[in-house]
Amino acid sequence: MARGFGTCPFGQDPAIRRDSWDDNSVNREEQQLPGINRFVRNKIAEDNGTMETDLDMWLKEHADDCLAAIGVRPGQRVLDFGCANGSYTLPAAKIVGKQGKVYAIEKSAEALETLRRLADAQGFAHIDTINTHGGVRIPLEDESVDLVLLHDVLHLIGWEENRGQTTRRSTATDRRSLLEEMYRVMKWDGLLSVFSPHLVTHTDIASEDDLNQEIESVGFRLEKEMYHQLIHDGHLQQGRLYGFRKRERSQPGLEPFVYDSPSFQTQLKQNAHHHGEVTILEAMAEPGMVVLELGANKGVTTVALAKSVGPEGQVHAFEPVPEYYAALIENLRLNEVDNVRAHQLAVTDKESETSYYKHGEGSGIVETDDAEEIIVGTTSLDNFMAEQALERVDLINMDCEGAELLVFRGAEKTLQHNGPQVFCEIHHDYLSRLGQSVHDIVEYLHVLGFQVVPVSVEALDKDVDLESCTHICAVTNGNLPDIKRIGRRQEKA
Repeated sequence: MARGFGTCPFGQDPAIRRDSWDDNSVNREEQQLPGINRFVRNKIAEDNGTMETDLDMWLKEHADDCLAAIGVRPGQRVLDFGCANGSYTLPAAKIVGKQGKVYAIEKSAEALETLRRLADAQGFAHIDTINTHGGVRIPLEDESVDLVLLHDVLHLIGWEENRGQTTRRSTATDRRSLLEEMYRVMKWDGLLSVFSPHLVTHTDIASEDDLNQEIESVGFRLEKEMYHQLIHDGHLQQGRLYGFRKRERSQPGLEPFVYDSPSFQTQLKQNAHHHGEVTILEAMAEPGMVVLELGANKGVTTVALAKSVGPEGQVHAFEPVPEYYAALIENLRLNEVDNVRAHQLAVTDKESETSYYKHGEGSGIVETDDAEEIIVGTTSLDNFMAEQALERVDLINMDCEGAELLVFRGAEKTLQHNGPQVFCEIHHDYLSRLGQSVHDIVEYLHVLGFQVVPVSVEALDKDVDLESCTHICAVTNGNLPDIKRIGRRQEKA
């Protein structure tokens, strides 16, 4: 199996000497373990089909810096998955020392036998070789590894060939099985180092961004990336390595996303409700606008709005539930959004605290049988506008799950003074439990001078009445959005 090497600046340990890769083993009394001697370098070079000078350059000029930057440290337990004959395993074993351990995992018995002979020649008894026979299950305990090297491997999981021709590409499901196993054996806050060439030829994705999103969806967080000299397919070359850290897993529905990635756009289009919401908001939002987003959840529409209003605009996103707020902040970071300010508050008619109920992937003031009650801080839009000294608001996007009338009553000055466009999700069931209906909301907006049109985001090409709508659009200038026209543009996109 071809192996690749790169680096990611997690920080370097000055105690790891770059000049220790000499031709002879150093004095064991002066250093815990010797450098990689010429016999070993020649053997690796012979098996890899590389020139000795390439391997010499890797070991003498790059290996120490690379592994230190990845995060390999003395005393660690390191897992090298797809280790081949040890071009990474042996230098890692030198660094972790006898107090550490390197698990060398490979499906080739021949490669593991070669590695075992090389390890014995170096006195590296702390290398354990493991043959997975092509499987992804790792015979190690949960949370037992500090760092995992996953280099030039992911594209091969599930990939098949016949006579040099690809007969089956690696899929997200194939790769996830291995990533789940990496997550299981890795200690909390452990590091995952990934180098993944050949995405176009071997997998069902074409970009590293898509792969990084897959990795983060398992529970890892991307921290660093960097170009560095590496050995790949027998040649010393520049390559890019990604470094991830193990984090607490996202709840279902709160998985991180990269908005512009092909995989997320495909996923978005497959969800008629969310796709319809985004389509209308992108049509309503314009560059330079000030937007208030109430009930941002994990931030899908927040990111869409931020991109639509551009760097001259701004979005204020409100999300009171701690888990959802954390997911929102993470997705703003992942999508490199810097024109959004997030506020961990619910919006009602006053500044106070209230009971909030989490149910499924949503939350609101309406209690349901399966809901978890939490206490959240609240504000009103009139108070918020005054406190933030906001001179205007152009668009309000609302998903308040029953609190719509409270929001509008607490925003009366804002609505009358600014006359913003309003896009509001209607939860008929929650309103009914409160003794209200969509007609009460529309009547209140009419009193303030708004014109209202009902919308079904899952069928933008159809006329709907208030009783069957999923949302309403409201404006004061008479320029109600042409929903059917927006729907036709959506179909062409």
